[in-house]
Amino acid sequence: MKLNREAISNLEQNKCVATSLKNYAADMTGLTYHAGIVLAAMNGYGMYDRICDETCGITEPVREYFRQLCTVMKQTILTRCRGMEYQMGCGRLDNLRSAVIQDAQKAEEDSELLEQYALLMETLNPAYAAFLVVGQAGKPEKDVRPCMELLEMICRITAEDHLRNIEEEAVPFLISMEGLQERYYQPLYRYQLAFQDIVDGFSEEIQKKNLTGSYGILDKTRKLLSSSPFAPL
Repeated sequence: MKLNREAISNLEQNKCVATSLKNYAADMTGLTYHAGIVLAAMNGYGMYDRICDETCGITEPVREYFRQLCTVMKQTILTRCRGMEYQMGCGRLDNLRSAVIQDAQKAEEDSELLEQYALLMETLNPAYAAFLVVGQAGKPEKDVRPCMELLEMICRITAEDHLRNIEEEAVPFLISMEGLQERYYQPLYRYQLAFQDIVDGFSEEIQKKNLTGSYGILDKTRKLLSSSPFAPL
C-alpha cells in the first residue's frame, strides 16, 4: 500500500499532503472494492446455503429479496458497468436496500425475521460498497476471481425455478477464498479508522484537489461495510 499507517497518522508532517490524500483515497478505494467482493461472495454463499436448508425456515419475502439482489449483482458488480449504467446500478441497489430496511423495521418485534433481513444485508451492503467504487478501483486482482466466479454461480442458479444445494460446486471457490477476508478487510478497517480525522483535518485540501466526490463515496462505502447492517447512508 502506498500510504502506510505511520503516514496516515502523521499526515500533518507530510510534505506532500495533496499526494498523500490522493494515495489514501486510491488505496482505500482498492481495498473497499476487493473487500466488498470477498464479503459479498462469502455472505452470499452463506445466505444461499441457509435458504436451501429447510430447517432454517427462511421466509419467502427474504428469499425473494435475495433473488432480486442476485439479479442486481449480475447487472452491476459482475459487469463493472460505467456511465448511465453505473448510475442506474447505484439506483437499483439503493432502492433495494431501502425496501429491505423498510420491511426490517416492520419486523422489529420478530427477532428471527429481523435476523434474516440482517443476513441479507450482510450480502447486499458489501456488494453495494464494491460497486460504488467499481469505476475507480482498477482491474480486479487475480485473488478475488474465485469470489467473482462464486457470485456468478449463485446469481445464475438463483435465477432458476428451483434452488438447489451447491456445496460441492462451491467448495473449490471457498477454499481459494481462504484468508482473503483478513487480507483485505483488516487493512481497510485501519484506513477507515483514520477516515474521519483526515476528512476533518484536511477538508480544505480535499476540496481544492477536487477529491470531495471520491471522499464522499468512500464515506458511504465505510458505512456500508460497518458492523451496523441497517445504518443510514
